[in-house]
Amino acid sequence: MGRRRVGLVFGVWVFVLLVVVFGLVMNVPLVKGSGAPRTWTVDDDGPADFRAIQQAIQAANSGDLIRVAAGKYYENLIIDKPLTLQGEDKTAIIDGRGYGTIIRIFRTNHVSVGGFTIQNGIDGISVVYSYNVTLRNNNIKGNWRNFDVWGKQLSHFVHDIDNSNTVDEKLLYYWVNRKNEQVPFDAGYVAVINSTNIKVKNLILTKNGQGVLFAFTNNSRIENIDTTKNVYGFQGVYMYKSNKNIIAGSRIGNNFDGVRLEFSQNNKILNNNITFNKYNGVTLVFSRKNILKYNTLMDNHLMSIYIGNSDRNKIDNNAISNNGNGI
Repeated sequence: MGRRRVGLVFGVWVFVLLVVVFGLVMNVPLVKGSGAPRTWTVDDDGPADFRAIQQAIQAANSGDLIRVAAGKYYENLIIDKPLTLQGEDKTAIIDGRGYGTIIRIFRTNHVSVGGFTIQNGIDGISVVYSYNVTLRNNNIKGNWRNFDVWGKQLSHFVHDIDNSNTVDEKLLYYWVNRKNEQVPFDAGYVAVINSTNIKVKNLILTKNGQGVLFAFTNNSRIENIDTTKNVYGFQGVYMYKSNKNIIAGSRIGNNFDGVRLEFSQNNKILNNNITFNKYNGVTLVFSRKNILKYNTLMDNHLMSIYIGNSDRNKIDNNAISNNGNGI
């Protein structure tokens, strides 16, 4: 009886060993999520792996590809893992039904989104604390804020986003590591990252999280822009860790903050009309040695100029009236 039991146990172990070896030889994944990247399909009214895009995102593993067929998808997506989301030549429409962020790329990396029409949300695409995001051939339109990017370090702003993407039929310019250039006049959104001597001028910028974003950008100039139709935009001009820049001769209004500087120094804000912003006209946070001069700051709801944890800023000869508070 003992010999039979020993023989049975030995036989079981031999069988298990053979299964493992066979799996390795034949490259059969033994654990869910292992193996080569997989392609998933989504179609709202046809045969596919899923009917909803978010279901495919949840099922996907890092590096997988999700192909979305033509159709209208009423969803608000959160992408929090590396993957590729590919729509069918802008005929794959993601509609936010008037609320929420339609595509939120959150705390992840190596995400690619392309070939979609993204419409009718509060935010169209929002990239938050992520890096190496690629956007191609997306039509972002009819949202309160079509596009915005947020981060705390340089890698959070370094993305591959070209002007095959549009915001309300105007081109999206997202420049990284550029110098000695001027943003073209057909821009609908402007971000300038880790760049020097860039000119942004003579533009009307509407319906984005930021009218102009400078991050880690120096010795550049923003001149004669108009953000007064950037209603519900978080900032007309947002500078993050950017130094020795000039904002001049612009109309910056109807945003939450007109101009916001964080961790930025030695910038000049000159001869601008900064009016009717929902929070502050100018906000300085952890920013020093900036000059605010000859600006009109009027009818900003909270304060004309808010200064937080900032010093050695020079504020001189500004016309300040009818704000919630002065400085």
